[in-house]
Amino acid sequence: MVNTKRFARKIVFNLNTFSRSFSSVIDDTKSLPFPEKIGSRWELESSFFLTIVGYWGQSIIRFGNSLKIHNQERLLKYLEKGGRPEGCSLLTVCNHASMLDDPALMSSLVRGKDLRTSRTMRWVLGAKEIMFTNPFFTFVCSRGKVIPTVRGDGIYQPAVTYSIQRMNAGDWVHIFPEGIVTLEPVRLKWGVGRMLAECNHVPIILPFWHCGMEDVLPCAEPYIPRFGKKVTVLIGEPIEMKSVIEECQKDQLCEEKTRIKLTNVIQEKMYALQEETERLHAERIS
Repeated sequence: MVNTKRFARKIVFNLNTFSRSFSSVIDDTKSLPFPEKIGSRWELESSFFLTIVGYWGQSIIRFGNSLKIHNQERLLKYLEKGGRPEGCSLLTVCNHASMLDDPALMSSLVRGKDLRTSRTMRWVLGAKEIMFTNPFFTFVCSRGKVIPTVRGDGIYQPAVTYSIQRMNAGDWVHIFPEGIVTLEPVRLKWGVGRMLAECNHVPIILPFWHCGMEDVLPCAEPYIPRFGKKVTVLIGEPIEMKSVIEECQKDQLCEEKTRIKLTNVIQEKMYALQEETERLHAERIS
């Protein structure tokens, strides 16, 4: 006798698998300002702009202000040659408090040798309507490894698909999963859940939280960096996601429920760092 419930779940699982594959096909990543194959010339141009913009960002955060990074070694060890298993990507997630979170803060988390090496540095999803407004900005931002993201276009837009491709290639990808600059906790966007669900391996996932960037560049006019402020960063432990993904597969969760579950784990672990970071930051400014 056919187990109707099990049969129905299998049909739903297969339909969702087909839907995911079909969506990946129709996503037009060729519309993005990146070559189909990253060559040496592109990497040279990228290294140049990452270095220039990165040192500019460091001058603001490290020298114009005071930066304290807790557990920085947790990030740096994964940027070393051989620091990750071959083909394994690094996914970092954090809160988004200021328009200078990237490039200024992100550049300040790494070493000079990392900034000067395009292959080592992160890819990051950035707002297309802000950063890709003319050919010059498009050239600079694309060489800075910023992936143009259109707010409101959903999780199946080319930017998310391209991020998955970079993760599949073993690269470092950073995302601000809140999706907006905000000082209040918000529900994380499901794009990060799709990235984890569709990556061909389980990446190393490193969350961190920061305080003080809202003082360096507040979200209010005039949009000019301030100096003499303090910035505190707390890098957390890597998030164990393999068992969660295996559980989703075992339970044959549909695509939507899988994204929700994976996003919820990221949200819980990332926001868990907020209280401790705020405490450490308060000690510095008291």
